[in-house]
Amino acid sequence: MKKGSVIGIAILSMLLVIGFANTTANIILTNNVNLNFNENYFNVIFAEVTSDGASGISIDGQEINFTTKAFTNVGDQSILEYKIKNDSSQYDAKVLLETISIDENYNGKYRITYEIINDTDEYNLESKHSVTGRIIIELIEAIDSPVRMSFKTKMDLTAIGRTEIGKDTYTVIFNGNGATSGSMANQEIEYDLNTGLIANSYVKTDYTFAGWGLSSASTDISYLNNEEVANITEPGGTITLYAIWVKTTTTYNYNGSYYKYTIPVKGNYKLEVVGSAGGGPGNCNGYAIKDGGKGGSASGEVTLNKGINLYIVPGSKGGLGTSVGYNGGGSNVQAGNNCGGAGGGATHIATNLRGNGQLSNYASYQGEVLIAAGAGGGGALTVTGGIGGANSGKSYTLNGGNATPSSGGAAGTGYSHYSGQTAGTFGKGGNGGSYGVGAGGAGFYGGGGGAHITPITSGGGGGGSTYINSSLNNQSQTPGTNSSNGYAIITFINGLK
Repeated sequence: MKKGSVIGIAILSMLLVIGFANTTANIILTNNVNLNFNENYFNVIFAEVTSDGASGISIDGQEINFTTKAFTNVGDQSILEYKIKNDSSQYDAKVLLETISIDENYNGKYRITYEIINDTDEYNLESKHSVTGRIIIELIEAIDSPVRMSFKTKMDLTAIGRTEIGKDTYTVIFNGNGATSGSMANQEIEYDLNTGLIANSYVKTDYTFAGWGLSSASTDISYLNNEEVANITEPGGTITLYAIWVKTTTTYNYNGSYYKYTIPVKGNYKLEVVGSAGGGPGNCNGYAIKDGGKGGSASGEVTLNKGINLYIVPGSKGGLGTSVGYNGGGSNVQAGNNCGGAGGGATHIATNLRGNGQLSNYASYQGEVLIAAGAGGGGALTVTGGIGGANSGKSYTLNGGNATPSSGGAAGTGYSHYSGQTAGTFGKGGNGGSYGVGAGGAGFYGGGGGAHITPITSGGGGGGSTYINSSLNNQSQTPGTNSSNGYAIITFINGLK
């Protein structure tokens, strides 16, 4: 703590009433201090009081009125505890306490003891500091019946000027808390002055700095990087701030089930999802199946509170026939020797777990889906599958239609005796008809299944739709980007309080 020196010998003394009831302040100054004393800069008050009887502080903070607990026997005691604060910005204070009885009938029957610095009723209190003390009232002479005594404690104050108007400060220590590199010097901050914390210079490999906590284990952000602070500890005190780290990116690859990600700190997060591809190329009974459509991708940023769970389901690439892509890929009515490409599975992230987590379980809970990437449709004998995320809504005579974020893709139209194709639905691709046709890819809504006319004229499956919840910012989506299994990435951007 940096302070100016307190006067040793006063060269000027003056008595000044500063507006506090029944209180005077002797102002002692030196020749290096502005003699224009300003009472607004000198403020010493009782801040807290408790007792085993009844007590209260006056409105101006200069007096305590209290009543003891009932006294019966010699040696009975009643205790009052208080806190005095010196909120002055330029003056130390010499404080003298005086406790007087309200009822003179009991004079001589009690003893007053002050338990404060130096066991006396007078002490020095530096600017921007506080002190606690106790007043003990003890019965020393017998009384006829139990009685409660009432007292008033007042302050007589002397303001002590400084040869230099120094500045109270406190120290902030920055702890890297597992950082792999970087260092930071301590920061001395002037009390009562809004000051920006030094910018973090610690680094932890694969992690992003979120903010400062008050313990090494804390994930509650107390202060942000460069945050402007004031009086975060006492004058002359020291506070240690610990870096909070969050893993920068977490990637979720297809696993045939769901993942759960618990938000580690309040902050902004980027969500990215990539849909899987439709089934194909391949060979069925000597017939070559064309490529499946590529899955689409989508991303957006969202603010999430600590402790929220996200459920992530990556889809898988469709195979041939009934080997559908996980998370909603469409199938083929007739597999085996006359199979076509199955639909790919969608990839999505939701805020609650419904059933086994697959997207079709959210038909009645669509608002819980934050983001979904459409998958590609399965390939057919003569055409490739539709790409995921195209969101075109088109319907073809043979090919299944691509889905939109609000409706499934229509089934292709072929000869009636080669039927079986269906339209896409929420979370599921439509089934393909017989003889080498492609099934629809999954998405928020799935693509339609393809149709068939002749053994060498078959339609591909439509692509599933991409969806991004309106709560996400910086939205972006690209159709037809992925030719394999789906995956998702969660990236931590920055922390929030």
